[in-house]
Amino acid sequence: MTIPHYDTVRDEPLPTDDAVLSRLDDLLEEGLALRLWFMFLDDESYQLPLLLPMDLGGAPGSDDVDAIARFIDDLAAAVDAATAIVVVEWGDLDHAEIAVEWMRVVAAACSQSGVDYRGPFECSPFGVRPLG
Repeated sequence: MTIPHYDTVRDEPLPTDDAVLSRLDDLLEEGLALRLWFMFLDDESYQLPLLLPMDLGGAPGSDDVDAIARFIDDLAAAVDAATAIVVVEWGDLDHAEIAVEWMRVVAAACSQSGVDYRGPFECSPFGVRPLG
């Protein structure tokens, strides 16, 4: 499957979670590693030209909620984003429990952040899907 180039999808708004899920499925396909993906939308639900991975070394630590919230706020301000979309990716069944811990951290960080949040989503060996 060919990953769409930003220029071919930038004029397609993502007003619903189904539209976001479809875009994420086109971009990520299936989980291969333990990481977070950050995507941002403008105030009209158009994807901004940024899809940023963050590799994770293992289970989250006690400072990760605050750190992720600050990261989302800073990045959203830098690209003038209205909405953050965060995907927790995992590719190995041994990482499934750690991925659940990261999903909790992401949810708490997004609640703490000053940026609207859509999701949560996961990308696993079974594909991309919404959670919640």
